[in-house]
Parts: sequence; C-alpha cells; structure tokens
Amino acid sequence: MKQLFIILCLIPSIIFAHGDEDHGAAKQSESKKTQSYFSSETNTTQYEFLLKYQPIKVNEEVNLKLYISEFNSNKPVDSAKLKISTLEDNNIIFEVSQ
Repeated sequence: MKQLFIILCLIPSIIFAHGDEDHGAAKQSESKKTQSYFSSETNTTQYEFLLKYQPIKVNEEVNLKLYISEFNSNKPVDSAKLKISTLEDNNIIFEVSQ
C-alpha cells in the first residue's frame, strides 16, 4: 500500500518533467531588459501629445521628443508652433526644432 501511495505521489512530477530545462535564467534575462527611454502622454479633445526622453542627468543636456497628433485620426501635426517656459526660471531658453 505504501508503495502504491509513493508511486501515485511521483506520477505528477514524472508527467510534468521536461528535460532539466532551467527557465529561471530566461525569466531573469527578461526582467533585466529595460526601456531605453521614458515617456509621458496626455490628450485633449483635439490633440494627443507623447513626450519621449532619455534618463535625465544633472548638468547634462537633455533632448526631449514631443509627438503631436490629431486625436480622432492620429495624423501627425506638422505646423505646430511651440512656446515652452518653466515656472521655476523664466530666463531658461528652450530650443525647439521639428
């Protein structure tokens, strides 16, 4: 009776065994994949805005990419004129180019 009980307990492990594959390494490498940029998005009733940027470091130049599209059609907006300012310092100058 004991032998039958042991065999019945081992059956699930025999059925689900699959050649000593280690899936732990695959899961670990997937978790190490990181995004190379950050993003922020918002929308209005007319437009969608997507801002992409690299990690920001102190005292280094930062490049931000702003994508503007029409909300209903998702067509890019080519003729937008941007005026960017900051609440902290009005003397900061932002260069904007298409």
